[in-house]
Amino acid sequence: MTAFLEEALREEDRTARRIRSWFALLFMLMVTPPLLVMGMHRGWFASTFAVFTLVLDVVAYGVALLLYLPALLAVVLERRVVATLLAFALVVTGIGGTITLQYSLDIRVRARFAVEHPAFAAAARLAREGALPGLHDYAGARLPGHLCFVAADCRISVIGHARQGPVLFLVDWMGWPDDAIGYAQFPGEPPPGGIYDGFGLIICPRIRLGGGWWWLDACPASAGRGAQAPHPDRLVTAAGDGDGGAGEVGERDRPQAVGVAGQGLADPAGGAQVPHPARAALVAGQGDRDALQVAERDRPYRPGVAGQRGAGLLARAQVPHPRGAVLAAGDGDRGAVQLAQGD
Repeated sequence: MTAFLEEALREEDRTARRIRSWFALLFMLMVTPPLLVMGMHRGWFASTFAVFTLVLDVVAYGVALLLYLPALLAVVLERRVVATLLAFALVVTGIGGTITLQYSLDIRVRARFAVEHPAFAAAARLAREGALPGLHDYAGARLPGHLCFVAADCRISVIGHARQGPVLFLVDWMGWPDDAIGYAQFPGEPPPGGIYDGFGLIICPRIRLGGGWWWLDACPASAGRGAQAPHPDRLVTAAGDGDGGAGEVGERDRPQAVGVAGQGLADPAGGAQVPHPARAALVAGQGDRDALQVAERDRPYRPGVAGQRGAGLLARAQVPHPRGAVLAAGDGDRGAVQLAQGD
């Protein structure tokens, strides 16, 4: 009788420890997804916390280890192979996977798009259906609350036009005070060598994601030479078609103000011009990948003053417009080049 009771107690103890180990695994399983979300949304954290992002990383990984280690120890002490392997797999996924997502751009971009594709598609659908007021403003339209997580600024904007429709842009990372990279949906194939205005940063399609979606990031140093420059309304002209060095103008491009990148500029920083058939001019970007950055919203209330993304004023750098107006280097407000009032 005594032996039976002792065996029953031992079995009960084993059952209790087994339950504790499975609860520990469940707890680790609950800790892992938030870490992976933090890795996938690295752009949002960097946009929001800026230089404090590294501090946040240290705190987050410290808390994760404090949560993981006791649970891992509880499982290991059970000496059950399957549970132990699962526990180590969760730790590696949570810590190692998050670090990989944070510091491997290609993996992060593709992983986030794969996981959140339905939300990306929903945001694009609302924009194309005209359900988001302010879409064509420079800053774009605010997304509904349940879709805010797809963009670091909770907005979707138009950064270009094609014959099939607008090119939609969702910010993944936004600098302080300007510059942005992120996801864009094209109504068709993006034009070869296309460049776009990422709120002051010249960006190009870099990673194809499928369904018209691309990852847009800073262009290579050679981009913009003989290719494209953003329109004052952030609409983009295509590569030169041989018409006096000018380019094919997007459907909504206004003829009076279209910047077209020249072909073979000898002095890109010197303000060389290429006349457009419909009275436009090219002003080479000041060292910013030889491209012209333009912001429509800067025209009404800011003069053109040369600058570096909001960091102090430099000498004025103006170039006469073919018809007497002035194109001036931007004063750093999102890296823009403003058109003079008389344009």
